[in-house]
Amino acid sequence: MATISAALAAELADLHAQHGVTYVAAPVLGRPDVAAAGKLNILAAGAGEAIDRVQPVLDALGQKTWRVGSEPQHANCSSSRRISCWLRRSNPSARPRRS
Repeated sequence: MATISAALAAELADLHAQHGVTYVAAPVLGRPDVAAAGKLNILAAGAGEAIDRVQPVLDALGQKTWRVGSEPQHANCSSSRRISCWLRRSNPSARPRRS
């Protein structure tokens, strides 16, 4: 649950696999007050079974887990536009707020 590069996420996934451990990337979206309230949005990527195993922890930390791919690096995107596209794809009626 950190903001890291997609390349580092891929490297971590490889290192975990070498030791027989599954890696799930799960960066979060939300300010500290949102985190304190347990209302983060979590972008999770990795093997579906691995995400299923950690889902209870993710549920305790956030209000919504967005599964964004089977490769951990999929969760580590740097573009808010890309995140917005994922959110709209998952909830077509959602529209981004404009300032």
